[in-house]
Amino acid sequence: MFTLTKGSIFVLVSSYLQITSGDPSWPCDHPIYCQPYKGILHTVQTLKIFEDGKTFVDMNLKNTVDETLRRFEELGENPSKDRVVRFLEENFHDAESDLIPGNISDWQSNPAILDKIQDESFKELVNTLHNRWKHLTRQTVYSSDSTSSIIPLEYSFIVPGGRFREIYYWDSYWTIKGLLLSELYETVEGMLNNFKHLISRFGHIPNGNRIYYVKRSQPPFFSLMVDQFIESVSMRDPSVVREMTAEFVMHMAKEFQFWENRLRNVTVDGKTYELAAYDVGVQTPRPESYAEDLELGVLLPEEKRFEWYNHMISGAESGWDYSSRWYSGKVNADHPLLSVSTADIIPVDLNSILYRNAKIIEKFYLALENKEEASRFSSRAEKLQNGIRGVLWNERDYMWYDYNTKTGLQNRNFYPSNLAPIYFNSTHDNINYTRVLDSIIAANVTRFPGGVPTSLYNSTKHPQQWDFPNVWPPLVEMFVTSLEKLNLTKASELAKDAAGKYLNNVLKSVGDNWTMYEKYNCETPGKAGSGGEYNVQEGFGWSNGVAMSLLDRYPDLVSRARIYAPSSLVIVLSIYYILLSIF
Repeated sequence: MFTLTKGSIFVLVSSYLQITSGDPSWPCDHPIYCQPYKGILHTVQTLKIFEDGKTFVDMNLKNTVDETLRRFEELGENPSKDRVVRFLEENFHDAESDLIPGNISDWQSNPAILDKIQDESFKELVNTLHNRWKHLTRQTVYSSDSTSSIIPLEYSFIVPGGRFREIYYWDSYWTIKGLLLSELYETVEGMLNNFKHLISRFGHIPNGNRIYYVKRSQPPFFSLMVDQFIESVSMRDPSVVREMTAEFVMHMAKEFQFWENRLRNVTVDGKTYELAAYDVGVQTPRPESYAEDLELGVLLPEEKRFEWYNHMISGAESGWDYSSRWYSGKVNADHPLLSVSTADIIPVDLNSILYRNAKIIEKFYLALENKEEASRFSSRAEKLQNGIRGVLWNERDYMWYDYNTKTGLQNRNFYPSNLAPIYFNSTHDNINYTRVLDSIIAANVTRFPGGVPTSLYNSTKHPQQWDFPNVWPPLVEMFVTSLEKLNLTKASELAKDAAGKYLNNVLKSVGDNWTMYEKYNCETPGKAGSGGEYNVQEGFGWSNGVAMSLLDRYPDLVSRARIYAPSSLVIVLSIYYILLSIF
C-alpha cells in the first residue's frame, strides 16, 4: 500500500497553502474535526493511530476547542506517535461518549404484524427484530457541538449499528418502514422532527448528525418518510392530518430547494434537460477516511487531485460508497477508487427520487389549497420526468441507465437502481412493462440463492462493496417493489422469489451468528457481504426494516428450515445486547 512520505506530505501542505488563498470548501469549519493538511486531524489520521479513521472524528473533547488546540501546539512539529496517543488520552473522550441509549416511550410488545406472519421461524425473526429496536436507539447528551462532532438532536433516534453510531439519512427510510410495522409511531415522529430541525439549521439533511457530514447529504428520502408516516396517521387519527401536512411541507420544500441547486443542464440529441447529480463541492479528503484519501490523492496530478476528492465525497453522499456505477473510463487496476467520477454521473435513482418528492409536495400543497405552490412543484416534476426519459431511458434495451456527462454515454450494466423510475413512479407514458420485465429477466440477476446482487460487476482486482456479490437490503426492497408495480403475474412471482431468498439469507445469518448484517452475500446464504473501506457492520437498522417490510408484504412465505429455537434466541439476544450496552 502507498504510504505518505516526507515528500508527499510537503506536496500536500503546499497544496493546502494554495487552497487557503482561494477560500477552500472544507467538510466543515471545525478546526479540529475538519481542517485538512495540518493540525490535529491531519496528524492523528496520518499516523493511523486508529484502525478506523472514523473513531477519531467521533471522539469528543475534554476541554474547550481553544484549550485543546493550545495543548496540541505544545507538542511541537512532527510529534511522535506515542506522544500523540498520550495527547488523545488526556484531551479526548472515547468515541460514542456523546451518545447514550435512547428511550422508546411508545413501546409495543406485540405489534399486529406478528399475528399476520404464518411461518413460525419468520414470525420469531420479526419478533427478534422488533425487540432489537431497543438496542439501536440513541439520544445525544451534548447541547453544543463545539466540543463534539455530534449534532445534538432533541428526540431519540435509531442508528444503523456498529461504527455507524449516529443517525443516517437514507437508512432511516427503511428503518422507519420497520418502526411503523412495530407500531412505534411516536418514535417515528420524533425522528422526523429531528430531520426537520436539521433542515431548518442547514437547509438540508446531512449524511448523518456529525458536523463533518454537514456539507453532504444522502439520497433525499425525507418527503417519502413523511408521506408514509402521515398515511399511517390518517388511518389512526384523520383529524390531525391537515395540521401535520402544513407543519412538514415547508421543510420538504426547503430541502427540495437544496437539491434544485444540484440541477445541471444536460443536452442529448439536441434537447436540453435539467437533471441532478451528487456533486458536493468539497475538494478535500473526507475526515472519517482522511489518510486513505490522502494516500490515493497524492498519486494524482494536482489539477486532478482536488476534483477527485469531490468525486469521493460525492460518492459518499450517494450512499453507494463505492460502486462501479461511479467508475469512468478504464479502471485503475492498482487503485480502482482513483477511477471514481461520481459528480460526472447523472443517476437514475436520484432524479427519480426528486421527481417523487416533487409530486408528494404537490399533493401536500393541494391538500392545503395552495394551488400556486402545487403548480410549481408539478412543473418541476414534469421537467424531471422529461429529463429521465430523454437522458436516462434506453429504448433499445428498454431500461433506464445512469448517464456520464463527460463521456456522453449511458452505463448499460445492471444495477437495481435502474428500476428506480418504476419504484418512484417517474416513468413516462405508454411503456410496455412486459418488455421491461423481459429486460430484467435477460439480466439473469434472480438466479442467486442469497438474493439479488447489487450489480454483476465482478472483478477480484477492484471490488467495491456496492457491487457483486453483495446483497444490500434497501436495493432488495426496491427491486421487489418495482417488480410488483409492473402488475404482471411473472413479475410478481419473481418478486416473491427474490424476497424469499433474501429473507432466508437473513434467517440463516441470525440462526448461525445471532447477527443482522448491513449487507449479505448473494452466493452463500447466511454469509455477510464483503469489500469496502471498513469491516462488515452488524445491527442493523435498514436490514431489520426491510426484512419486516417484506414479510408484511408476503406473510405466507415459508422458511427453508427451522434453524434455531425461537424463544430461547430472543432471550439470549436480549441479554447479549444488554451486556453490550453496559460494556
